[in-house]
Amino acid sequence: MIGELSRSTVFYRWPAAQNRLAKSRYPDFARRLPVFPLSVRRKGPGDVACNDASRPSPSSVLAAPPRPLDGHGHGVSWRWLPFLLLSISVVLGCGQESVEPDMLDAEDAQSARLEALWSFYAQLQEDAWQFGYSQGDWTEDYGDAPFYGLGFYIRAGRAYDRDDYLSVAEEARVYNLDLVEQALASLSWYTDHFEEVVMAALGLCEYADATEDPGPFLDRLDQLIDNTNDLLTLFSDYLDVELGDYAIATYGPTTISAAAALLNLQYAYTIDNQRSQQRIERAAAIVRSIDENALDGQRYLFRPGDQKLYLYPNTMMMLVLCRLYELTDNRTYLEVAQGIFQAIQPLKDPQHGYYRSPYSAQTMGAQTEDYSTLSSQNYLAMALLVLYQDTGDAAYLSEAISVLDVIRRTFYDLEQGRLLHHVMDGRIALPTDPEYFCSGCNLQTLYILWYLKEEVLADPPAGS
Repeated sequence: MIGELSRSTVFYRWPAAQNRLAKSRYPDFARRLPVFPLSVRRKGPGDVACNDASRPSPSSVLAAPPRPLDGHGHGVSWRWLPFLLLSISVVLGCGQESVEPDMLDAEDAQSARLEALWSFYAQLQEDAWQFGYSQGDWTEDYGDAPFYGLGFYIRAGRAYDRDDYLSVAEEARVYNLDLVEQALASLSWYTDHFEEVVMAALGLCEYADATEDPGPFLDRLDQLIDNTNDLLTLFSDYLDVELGDYAIATYGPTTISAAAALLNLQYAYTIDNQRSQQRIERAAAIVRSIDENALDGQRYLFRPGDQKLYLYPNTMMMLVLCRLYELTDNRTYLEVAQGIFQAIQPLKDPQHGYYRSPYSAQTMGAQTEDYSTLSSQNYLAMALLVLYQDTGDAAYLSEAISVLDVIRRTFYDLEQGRLLHHVMDGRIALPTDPEYFCSGCNLQTLYILWYLKEEVLADPPAGS
């Protein structure tokens, strides 16, 4: 822990100008705007005195997100008001008024977004304890928690020396391995739960990388990937067939085929053993088949014949191609990934800053093109971070941070303390919508924020 938290906690809406802008765009969002906790702290190791030239480090918020004294988010009693006013001026920069990042120059705007994201990262970690959970299973997810839940808690637990996080990670590892065992025992069960099993295998790759010990489950993971590759072979390496509860219908055959390629690549990237080269070659073969079926100029189609521009298949292919470049040093893969980013620009909403993601707009009942989902923005942010690492081009980093900031400002419901599934038609998701909340998508945001802080910014690419 950096320093010692005091017993006085203040809450503020940051930055004020951003909230005014959000209220003007979404009048019904006022009660949903995120509140981030900061604590008034006694000076400890790593702290700095706040004056006109310095502020408390944003990382100080990460160590242990504080709780309000009264337990209701209302701060403390009125007798503390003079002290709180002084505290607020200290925390917010010695009385300087917060401004919207768009009103600052590029460097200051990015610093402002990062400061807000670190506070949000701390808050979302606290919120995650309230998600439905039982023995390694996040019960309110749509199949993606086995990857991002295990990935976040094993990595953050080790990075932040959090035994409670490591305990969750161990439970999730056991749960993921059980999913893999069930998939190995029954091919029909595997195809019925395809997306969740693939996510479980990806989560185990994360665990193996973080602990540097894949031994306890390596043989089962190898067998599952072999079975997955055999399944793809039956369909010429392009899964234009119904699999899983909703995988192909919802995300499309290009996305699901790319996920199988990514599983091979993540194995090679995180485990790196005698089978790694075989995994890389298998992924390259899947990509060739995807290209034959779905590559259309610089973009990838949802499925052959569907000319509508979709975000999901393109962000997934950006990730796959970047991994292939990293593992083969073939720049063609990287150049195609960069071209994809240019091809999806028509999806960016100039008013709200998010990228429209129409894959489930009709299912949710959207009446306009103003529709985007949390998970689609997550995948885009992750792809952009990896592109930045591979190219050193700061424009990709800036756009990734911008997308994450849009997630923070647009998808977060203050009263519930969680990110909701989508925004559409000028409003955030409602309980009456067919889909409303996905804990796995929230855990994915946590994982990406961890990745941004601990992998990308802690070790920037050469020349950036």
